[in-house]
Amino acid sequence: MLQDRGIIAGNVTDKYNSRNPLVRWMMRGFLAAVGECYRASAAETVLEVGCGEGELLRRLAELQPARFVGTDYSPLILQDARRRQARLALAAQSAMQLGFAPRSFELVVACEVLEHLPNPQAALLELARVSRRYVLLSVPREPLWCALNVARGAYWRAWGNTPGHLQHWSQASFVREVERVLRVRRVLAPLPWTVVLAEVR
Repeated sequence: MLQDRGIIAGNVTDKYNSRNPLVRWMMRGFLAAVGECYRASAAETVLEVGCGEGELLRRLAELQPARFVGTDYSPLILQDARRRQARLALAAQSAMQLGFAPRSFELVVACEVLEHLPNPQAALLELARVSRRYVLLSVPREPLWCALNVARGAYWRAWGNTPGHLQHWSQASFVREVERVLRVRRVLAPLPWTVVLAEVR
């Protein structure tokens, strides 16, 4: 876990490369859902906001070619991303204030990002601003996420809340949150996430 200016950056645990069979099974479901939405977008230009170590961008690039750009709040985590994914275009930017013109990308991806933000609605408006068509989102599905953490003996003092998670949504409440800004086109539920493909209004 990396902290940059008091904010947790990147993944708390390396879920993408875990050897735990249960984590690997859950990640296969997550990546299949995100991949399905990505392919459905048929995007040729993709921005990932909150790209962390760049693992998801790399995997999307293997599914379908596009021009990819990744941003993250933390310059420190981007140093790690550059070491791992040397070919990716990366920039240190906040999800609340992206340095791109309106409608710059056909698809904007923000997976495992909104739950970390004090004002997710402001971030959704910014994601919609720079998207020409689609926004792809994922968040932990609550209360299942916290319950699974407790069941595996993690974060008991915080009732299973992963460090850095400020927002908690059920699938229905997250869809309502997204629909305040975007038109929801697909909702998938790989255990224990909610994955949404939405369209700019």
